[in-house]
Formats: sequence, structure tokens, C-alpha cells
Amino acid sequence: MAEILFVRKIPIDVFYWRRASRILPAFWIFIGGMFVASILRPRFQVSVLDVVSALTFTINFRSYESISGVLAHIWSLCVEEHAYLLLGLVAVIHRRFTISVLLVLAAVTITCVLNGAVQTFIFDRDYNEVYWRSDVRMASVFMSAVLYLYLKDIRTIPPMLPIIAGVSGCLLIVWPGVPDPIKYSIGTLSLALALVTISCTWSSVTKLSSHPALTYFGIWSFSLYLRQQPFTLIQRWHSKPLLLITLVMVSLMSFYFLERPARRFLNWHYKHHPRTLSFKLLAARRSF
Repeated sequence: MAEILFVRKIPIDVFYWRRASRILPAFWIFIGGMFVASILRPRFQVSVLDVVSALTFTINFRSYESISGVLAHIWSLCVEEHAYLLLGLVAVIHRRFTISVLLVLAAVTITCVLNGAVQTFIFDRDYNEVYWRSDVRMASVFMSAVLYLYLKDIRTIPPMLPIIAGVSGCLLIVWPGVPDPIKYSIGTLSLALALVTISCTWSSVTKLSSHPALTYFGIWSFSLYLRQQPFTLIQRWHSKPLLLITLVMVSLMSFYFLERPARRFLNWHYKHHPRTLSFKLLAARRSF
């Protein structure tokens, strides 16, 4: 997203439309399906408040105990969307005024990290009260953006760096007893560093990371992400392999028969909309 907004500088409206066409059709289908399923199967217990807070991307500011289990994972999507809104705002300001993007993004990152540390160590709040919230967890997105913009033109990055950073980040995240503020500051920083420098490591590693199996998994990952929570709740009724196969099949069917056609239709409609065309012509005239 940092490259799209601050290097390639695509139009802000195009940026938001593409994100909306990728996320919203699949998201609306999932939320609607879960609400209907909760009526037919009360065990899911999806309330109207759950639906409203999910559709408005505010579910991560509610108490964890009050949210239906099948929608509990939506907190991370809320963080992502809030980060995109703020990144877009920074991009708009940057294109109209002279500001240091790195300085602004770094300030947001540091503020979010400090906010999490204060709420954890001083106010003694638990994980779900602190690290579900966008005003803390957005540090992950902004940290990656800062590192990418800072390191994108540096050609002398040691090939071992992304490997060390990735292993260190994983250990800090999963190791028992590591305080949350350390996990989501140093741990996240290590993972972000590994991500933005992975292209500078040995060709065998980059070839492995771009394997078609991983590429397709990345393409399908959002569909899998949306539907994994309901399957987790019913795992005691069936074997785990069967649940995994069913999850993958349902997600792929949704992706290829609902989500991708909807995305293509929306992007085609936007591309050929008269207002969009007029804006493109106006921008072309101004460029001459």
C-alpha cells in the first residue's frame, strides 16, 4: 500500500474503489450468511448489533465477550481498513502540501506503540482490550510502510537480514511469556523488516516465496480468512481434516463464483463510468 500511494501515486479514488471492490462483496456475503445461519442455528448467536458493528468496521472497539464467536476475527479486518483510510488521508495531504511522509508515518507508528504500552503496563488492560483496537494495532501497518519507504532505494542490504529478522519476529510473537508490547513492537518490527527486504535475500529464498502454491494461497487468503472462524467453532463435531477440506472448498467456490465476478463487474463499471472518464480527460488536459 505504501508503494501504491506514495511511490506510484495512483489516484486516491481508484485506490479506495479497488480496496472496496476486493473486500466488500466477499465481506457482505459472509456477514449476511452468518446472520441467516444464526437464525437457523441459534448456536452462532449473531445479533443485530454484531452485524451493524461489523458492517461499520467498529466491532474491534466493542468488548470481546459481547461479540459472536463467528465474527470475532473481524477485528483484524477493522484494523486494516482503518489503516487504509489513514494512509489515504496522509497521501492526500502529501500531494497537496509539502510534508515528510516518513516523519508522519513514523509518528503514527510510535504513537500507536506507546499507546499499547501505556494501556498494558499502566492501566493493566488485557490483550483483547488493547491489541484489538486500531489506535494500537495500526502500528503494524504503518511500521511496514515506514520501513518500505526508507529502504526501497538501498541496494546494500545483507541477504541474511530478512532471514534473521523473520525468525526473530516469529519467535518474539509465539514465544510464551513475551509481553504484548514487546511482541507488537520489536516482534512486529522484525517481521516488517523481513517482509520489505525479502527481495534482497538469496534467489533460492525469493524463488520459494514466489512459488505458485504460495501465490494462489495469497489470492485465496481473504476468502479463507473470512470463513475460518465458523469452522473453528464446529471442529469438535467433525474431524479436523474434513473441516479443513470443507473450508477450502467453500472458500474457493465463493471466490471464483461470487467474489471475483463481483469484483470484476464493479471495477469494469467504475472504469467505464462517465464521471470517471471525465475525470481522466480533465487530468490528461492538465498534464499538457
